[in-house]
Amino acid sequence: MPPPLAIAATTQVDLDRAVAELRAALAPIDPALVLAFHSPSHPAQMVATAMAAAFPGAHTAGCSTMGELSEGRFVRGGISAIAFGPQARVGLECIEDVQAWRYEEGAALVGRICTDLGCAPASLRSDRHVFLTLVDGLSGADERILSSVAELAPGVPLVGGCAADDEHFNHTWVFSDGVAAQGGAILLLLEPGLPFRPFAIHHFRPTGQRVVITRADPAHRLVIEINGWPALREYARLCGLPMESFRQHPDLIHGQNVQFGSRALNTSFLRGVMTARGTDLVLAGAVEEGAILDVLEAVDLVESTRQGLQEELSKLPGSDAALMLFSCGGRYHAADRAGVLADLAQAMTPVPAAGFSTYGEHFGDILVSFSLTGVAFALPSGSLPSSSLPSSSLPSSSLPSRDVA
Repeated sequence: MPPPLAIAATTQVDLDRAVAELRAALAPIDPALVLAFHSPSHPAQMVATAMAAAFPGAHTAGCSTMGELSEGRFVRGGISAIAFGPQARVGLECIEDVQAWRYEEGAALVGRICTDLGCAPASLRSDRHVFLTLVDGLSGADERILSSVAELAPGVPLVGGCAADDEHFNHTWVFSDGVAAQGGAILLLLEPGLPFRPFAIHHFRPTGQRVVITRADPAHRLVIEINGWPALREYARLCGLPMESFRQHPDLIHGQNVQFGSRALNTSFLRGVMTARGTDLVLAGAVEEGAILDVLEAVDLVESTRQGLQEELSKLPGSDAALMLFSCGGRYHAADRAGVLADLAQAMTPVPAAGFSTYGEHFGDILVSFSLTGVAFALPSGSLPSSSLPSSSLPSSSLPSRDVA
């Protein structure tokens, strides 16, 4: 009997060969759903068309990335995929223009997706259903979608990530069932037919300091003043660096060990610094004027990831499991700067895993950053998913990094 879930990855530069490899690894489980996270070096519409043709009996969906997880390592130029067998039930819809989408459209959207799944929103269960979201990472529209879905389906877990474009910051893509959309979003309701656990992990702790956002432009995720000072100046002070260091070396701002947190339910959800524009800061999430944020400091990235995932996996029944991962691009750069990229990739993949580096992560109704969100799936004993495919064209180490949040 085929396993209920399979994982595969390819680093083939040629898209036809890449999709052929994925089909060879995933088709034997007769999937109901295939999710593929692809490098923007593969044109999105071509990926969408090829995946739909390769898996004609399944829903196919995915997005562009800023790096993929392949065989327990970070790569660029590849595709990472996860497939769910015929026991899974799926409802999905693509929002083609996420910036034009309105909060009040959520009721109809969730209703249609539940109809696809053959159920009503009121019948959704937190232990049977999970929403998966893939949203244009440049739109700033994530929280509108997340909060709308969370209000309409309270208690149902929601996990996902922001589509990316290898740090070009021009445009990102999502796709579903053969159609790609620039600046779009995918909302997917999954009943995997397997025990699962959604999770969010980060490697920061409160310092006891707090700051006040005294001037901001939430629509563009800009913080202009902190504690009455130009935002970059105050952030540099908190990092223990002169502001001119950030101006002379723009890369320095990426992956700093000091970040901000927004407190909710006694937990700090990160509002990480993506980049600077002049003396303004661009955060990975909207912050209103007057908001009080925690100042957070980094602890060991690799060890906190390893321990966090071990804890989540230990709560699943049985010994076999697989992971779907959405990892902040800032984590990639923090690990790259510390020279622990390979260690981080290994810590993130204690069991077979598919995922990608994002422009932001989703957990419940909150857009977070500098975090690892995802879903852990329990598998029947002895039915470990397919491992990633043999590397075909990229070196075993990670590709050279680019500037990012």
